[in-house]
Amino acid sequence: SIGKILLEGNLFSSAEDDSVRIAAANALFMIGGTEALSYLHRGSRSIRMPVREYCKQLRSSQGAAG
Repeated sequence: SIGKILLEGNLFSSAEDDSVRIAAANALFMIGGTEALSYLHRGSRSIRMPVREYCKQLRSSQGAAG
């Protein structure tokens, strides 16, 4: 699932892997709904800083729009 793509990985993942995870986060954001936003919430605690920051950004923009 898209959510698993966002959450899988480890400290040694590459920048290319981060790009895939960020794309997954963006897709989840566009899908919306409780389950998708739950994945973004978990993504905002990722050990990968670019992924974590992007998920936080999406969550804060969702709150401003909602």
